Amino acid sequence: MFMKSRFSEVIVIIGLLIGVSALAATGERYALTPFSLERLSQNTPSEMVALEDYRGNVVLVNFWATWCPPCVHELPSMQSLHDALDGRPFEILALNMGEDPGQISQFLNGFNTELKFPILLHADREVASQWRIRAMPTSMLVDKQGRLVSVMAGAREWDGEEMVNTIMPLLDE
Repeated sequence: MFMKSRFSEVIVIIGLLIGVSALAATGERYALTPFSLERLSQNTPSEMVALEDYRGNVVLVNFWATWCPPCVHELPSMQSLHDALDGRPFEILALNMGEDPGQISQFLNGFNTELKFPILLHADREVASQWRIRAMPTSMLVDKQGRLVSVMAGAREWDGEEMVNTIMPLLDE
């Protein structure tokens, strides 16, 4: 049974990667299911953040968890990218995958890099289900009109040349 389950997971990931390759090859963009989630706030009342709030911006939507080493590894480079594109029409939304807000806050308080982009509480994982997220970390690049440009499973060096070159043309659209 375990092998059958693992085989199914591998098939899903391969299918996702083939779909991403096809998306990149065709250049087609797809509308995404909108969302509104609570922002983790330690010193202020919580607020709701919607993807629609960032219409007119390129948005990197990242699905992550504190227990996921690759997720944690990529967070500092995401902050570096956020800093490098400060003042440009760009935002990062980091959707935490169902962890307790206190646990997330404790993690962030002990983390070496201050994350200035919104951390959103995604307790029910409904967006991940609707967007067909199958692995963590997974990031989705969304254009200024709220359409999916690309899906990237696995950790990235977000402040590296490849990612910056992927994002920059979208900022000028």
